[in-house]
Amino acid sequence: MNIDPLAKNDIISRWKNKQSIRGIASDLQLGRAAIASVIRQHIAQTQSIDSDSPPACFGPIPLARKSKLDPFLDSLTQLLARYPNITAQRAFEELSKLGYKGSYSTLRTSMKDSRAKPKAPVIRFETPPGAQGQMDWSTYTIDFTQEGRRRVELFSYILGYSRRQYICFTERQDFDTTVRQHVVAFEHLGGAAATCLYDNMKVVVTRWEDGQPIYNPRFLSFATHYGFKPWACEPRRPETKGKIERPFDYVEKNLLNGRTFRSLAHLNEVARWWLAEVNDRRIHGTTKRTPLELHEEEKPHLIDLPAIRFDTAQVVYRKVDSEGFINYADNRYSAPWRWSTSMESFASAAMADTKPNGSYHCCTAIPRKMAWQPCNEGFSTTLSAISHWSGSWHMSGRRKPTGNFLASANKKPCNESRNRPA
Repeated sequence: MNIDPLAKNDIISRWKNKQSIRGIASDLQLGRAAIASVIRQHIAQTQSIDSDSPPACFGPIPLARKSKLDPFLDSLTQLLARYPNITAQRAFEELSKLGYKGSYSTLRTSMKDSRAKPKAPVIRFETPPGAQGQMDWSTYTIDFTQEGRRRVELFSYILGYSRRQYICFTERQDFDTTVRQHVVAFEHLGGAAATCLYDNMKVVVTRWEDGQPIYNPRFLSFATHYGFKPWACEPRRPETKGKIERPFDYVEKNLLNGRTFRSLAHLNEVARWWLAEVNDRRIHGTTKRTPLELHEEEKPHLIDLPAIRFDTAQVVYRKVDSEGFINYADNRYSAPWRWSTSMESFASAAMADTKPNGSYHCCTAIPRKMAWQPCNEGFSTTLSAISHWSGSWHMSGRRKPTGNFLASANKKPCNESRNRPA
């Protein structure tokens, strides 16, 4: 029987004034058993010498119900001590052999409560200027008005002291893109931090052995070029990189939320504006100062950039086919016509960022021979340089076309001198 708090107060008040249980039950029209239960609970809460008893302000003590699992709790404790990762199903099978007739859900709930451990508090620590940076990727699916729905990758690098950040949305998060975005981030921030924290992405960490990370040799070469030390965080410990994880939430709520983007290029254009006008000028919740203001203090402590930029060209190897073309990224690029008939029929294709405006070029090369073409952003397109066929027109008797480049998609010649890297 449920008795409301006001009635309980009346019962205890009457009982303290020496009124009998029979009299209280008669006056309040309640059963004597209910009256006695309320009095027993009051005595247990106010007169028990057991330090584990809850105070009266916590309300009545819930009645403990007997369970079919109670006789087997010692056996269950021994199982958990011997096999900490044992599943509830396996524990159920073992206890059933000992005579347990209870339900599986009861056992599972008991094991869950037994294994529950309080999470260790995360201690926030601050680093001195230029000592630490943090980098990570995040994936988003965005509905562009011109390009439709597509998945994009967000690169983020942040300085630990000033909280100044660099972000850029890309199509992929492979090794070449990661290294290329690092270079742009260092140039944007005016230097690199002495140490950079990473999670266990394959670009940075190949594997773990005996509790130690084995770093990617290619990435170590890049880190050595710029003089910083990569530091891989322990697996399943995102709190270690809280300064880079938290800003992703701010990007989602402040940059991406409530805005529409035409294309990936437009998204990055808005992101650059957002970095300069919003993110760099806001009062940070922890430092209570703007990232720009603290960055002026941190910049002298950053590692100076080397005079020679790290070569971020992506190199792949392709075979020149009988028509004098190589295949790269679902497009075909011409090579000098003599290569297709030469014994040296293998070429390397490199996509290199060679212009300050970010334009890319495809270079086809055989030892001591080289040819440059602008990379095509689309697919299934054939790009042919007229100069590659200069000798073949005379030998075949065909008329040489005008222009420098021909693309099979639009048949419009391109300006070779404008797209050739300096």
